[in-house]
Amino acid sequence: MGWNLRRNVNFGLVRINFSKSGLGFSVGTSGFRVGTDAAGRGYSSIELTGTGIYRRDYLSNTRAKI
Repeated sequence: MGWNLRRNVNFGLVRINFSKSGLGFSVGTSGFRVGTDAAGRGYSSIELTGTGIYRRDYLSNTRAKI
């Protein structure tokens, strides 16, 4: 498994994620988010705040049309 670096900027409920693959966007609170990753796949994410434990489920057959 390789190392990854993820950077993000928060604007209230909106978060912009920067990665080597590109930009992703998500909306939600610290425990639940819905968004689009750099590849254009839609997802929902649930996390246990402060633990680093999270689950990301990709939505079936979704791709952002930019």
